Amino acid sequence: MIIKKIIPLFALLVSLTLQAQKKLIPVSASALSGISLPEGSKEDKRFLSVVAGKALLETETKKSGSTVSKTEILVLPPTPDPAVTTDSIKQLFQTAGWTLIPGTDQTNYWLERNGTRLIAYFSNSKKENSLYLGETTGQLPGTHPANTDPQQPQQPDPIQGGQQGLPQDNQQGNTQPPQQVTQPASGSSGIIISTSNFDDGWIARPQADWVQVSKNNLTAYIHYAISLPDELRSGDGDPILNYFWNLLITPRYNVSSLWKMPFDPYAYKRTYYMEGTATENQTGQTVYLAFRILINSGIATCIEISGPSKDQYQALFPDLDKVANMTTYNRFAVSPDDVTGLWKESTGGFAQYYNVYNGNYAGMNAVSINTQFRIGTDGNCSLEHKGAGGMVGNQQFFSEKYAGRYTMTNWDFSFTDQNGKLNAYHIYYQAVKNGRILYMQNKQFTGQEYFLMKAE
Repeated sequence: MIIKKIIPLFALLVSLTLQAQKKLIPVSASALSGISLPEGSKEDKRFLSVVAGKALLETETKKSGSTVSKTEILVLPPTPDPAVTTDSIKQLFQTAGWTLIPGTDQTNYWLERNGTRLIAYFSNSKKENSLYLGETTGQLPGTHPANTDPQQPQQPDPIQGGQQGLPQDNQQGNTQPPQQVTQPASGSSGIIISTSNFDDGWIARPQADWVQVSKNNLTAYIHYAISLPDELRSGDGDPILNYFWNLLITPRYNVSSLWKMPFDPYAYKRTYYMEGTATENQTGQTVYLAFRILINSGIATCIEISGPSKDQYQALFPDLDKVANMTTYNRFAVSPDDVTGLWKESTGGFAQYYNVYNGNYAGMNAVSINTQFRIGTDGNCSLEHKGAGGMVGNQQFFSEKYAGRYTMTNWDFSFTDQNGKLNAYHIYYQAVKNGRILYMQNKQFTGQEYFLMKAE
């Protein structure tokens, strides 16, 4: 009885962490490579983790013209000596019959066995070790023998800066107007209506490595999400800016001058930003560049803006909020020809409870929900939720399913379920690396949102 009176006074959100698309599965062996894994290893099947991990692997494979098909994202328990862990992982691969070829970075290795080729990324930290594996197609790179040092480490060198200035205005970001669409051929994203014409003049198109958004003489490149390497998760300004600048900008431009915004490590919202002038390698044109990095839960979204001059850039981007707002232009119309099939989302969250009087731990409340949305070619659809929630050790399981005939436009979807209730949603696609996410927002209950990935 006393506990029931105290619990409402607990600091309910002391360690509340919402974990989107939670799906960490204990594993004892790697499915792609066949090696045994240490006790406590897990496979991370969360959609955004898989997408970001694949993008990280492809930063190495694209240098040799190879692509990544299947991926495996593994989280291994930490060890006191990182060098021992690295050596033991290499030994496991060699014992399993894999030939190791160093990549262009000490964290990357190519693996070859019986005609099968994998790319491996391994990093370690005090909290955990990460092992990313990807099955590749294409030729193995002509790199060094396994007993030689890798060429150039991926950790970038410091960037030499120029003296360009930075606008200081703090106006609010753009709001999203209605949009019109045109219909070119579908690309790697699978989005059929792959051009969005916004009422404010911006035009967005998904590309292989970014969403390209253009207006007048300015072009913004919204690079697809990339997972932060473990050594950069401290959030320090210079290493993060240098890493992504050298990864995404340096290979495509010859930079002549550069200015880096002073980094404030104590800011509530850390700002990673730099700008300068450069020459495009492909066209030979001199452009003004702005580059901002947005980081959320270890995932980096990089925004690159290119234009003829600083004045034209500042006319459209008087403050950095305007730059960050460019991510909202990653939205594309949904077509009946590319939306039918099965879509899935897994979400979850938990809250740990502590007594405010004595600090004792009082348990954890957790919820996990799996959503499946099937859209048929016959005009019928079904929305199903399965999950569990409550205090750990006493959780209640639930299952709900709604089905009916649907109607849709490029931006709206609705159906009347078996109970006669109308379910209406705003819908659009977000482009990601080699795919798309179906976003749905309930028109009546706007806090109900789904980020669904295509399952079949």
